[in-house]
Amino acid sequence: MPSIQVRTYSRGYPRLAALATLDKEYLIFRQFNYLHARVLLDLQDRLQAYEKDLRQHDKLCRNEESLAERANGLRPIQKTDLFNNIEETLKRYREV
Repeated sequence: MPSIQVRTYSRGYPRLAALATLDKEYLIFRQFNYLHARVLLDLQDRLQAYEKDLRQHDKLCRNEESLAERANGLRPIQKTDLFNNIEETLKRYREV
């Protein structure tokens, strides 16, 4: 790796980034563990609520769905929206 002249970079983040590339010992980043934990806990709460909503919706559908709707395989819009929310939240949870 060619020698980096740190002082040739502008003060602030450009110079700090140049310094950090000189040696891995200089590379120190915060992990924000507390914030990650809070975000994950919030996403878990959302997923748990969606799970409860889905169980309630399924129970309601078992009681109210007509034979014709079952035969046609119709899915109420509300359930589709719920699954979209679940899918997006699960993606975010995996990413974090």
